Amino acid sequence: MAKEKHQMSDEPRRVWVIEGRSGVGIFFRSTIGFELATEADIIAMLQRLACRHLTAHEVLNASLRDNDRSYNSLLAISKDTGEDRHLLTTQLDPHYTARSETDRELPDLDKGRPLPQG
Repeated sequence: MAKEKHQMSDEPRRVWVIEGRSGVGIFFRSTIGFELATEADIIAMLQRLACRHLTAHEVLNASLRDNDRSYNSLLAISKDTGEDRHLLTTQLDPHYTARSETDRELPDLDKGRPLPQG
């Protein structure tokens, strides 16, 4: 019943648009509804995606506390947030971003699940 209510709502649905970029090219794109993942969840997803481009030692060192002398910031996430704006970015190249959008801004979205694209 609650699902039907949401489908009939005129309120825009907020989504995370996750993209993998190398330079200016996009090699990965997916969307996840705000109701399916918190900001902390999205940060963990971006870090997992970024790990694909690191060595095992780089992943381990990036997972240490930042006061450890072996620590590296390869999995650090930068945030740009404001009123109705969320942008999370990994520090590497290739890098991953997650930004907030609405289904009105991206009308081709499937309402219920992540969409692999590209």
